[in-house]
Amino acid sequence: MIALTVAGSDKPGGRASAGPTLPVIPAGPTGAATSTSGRPSATPATTPPSARFTGGLTAAQSDLEATLDPTEIDDCVGNSDDEDSDIEASLTCRSSSGTLVRAFHYYDSGSLRNDIDYRSGQITEDGSCRTGRNRIETWHVTSRPNVDVGSLLCYHDGGNYVIFWSYDDDLTAFAAQGTDAAALFKWWQGFDPLA
Repeated sequence: MIALTVAGSDKPGGRASAGPTLPVIPAGPTGAATSTSGRPSATPATTPPSARFTGGLTAAQSDLEATLDPTEIDDCVGNSDDEDSDIEASLTCRSSSGTLVRAFHYYDSGSLRNDIDYRSGQITEDGSCRTGRNRIETWHVTSRPNVDVGSLLCYHDGGNYVIFWSYDDDLTAFAAQGTDAAALFKWWQGFDPLA
């Protein structure tokens, strides 16, 4: 089970769990940014931010940063290259364990759905996120097992395993990558980036 422990905030309580799968919706033209490989730029850059970035963020990026829990995620820099007609703001940050994480904020629920549908269209399912395979799922906290928090997309990209997950009510999503799928999934289980 996913062990996302939540305490002492307005965050949903309990532990997170993967839920039933979402249907794959064929992706039409959207505003999602793409890399040269045709995949949206969902994975953190390999160069980490070197120091706390104190200026130069757009208003939308600053608003996104203000929603993050600084005990879980900080050291953020703006990612304007990821921003488009769906993604209002993007940051690359560092988790308290050192994992690089991309944060995204969307204009509205339609923009979030467009991006998730586009990313889902790039995934050929062959297992579950829990087992380090490619999968389109939803996730929830164990204290509310019948209420999905958002989408959970897991896939291999080159030599990395990528986990992309959303908080639908907050119009926010995150992505992280690593070479060890099991370790990345275990990290995700305990990571709660929202304040």
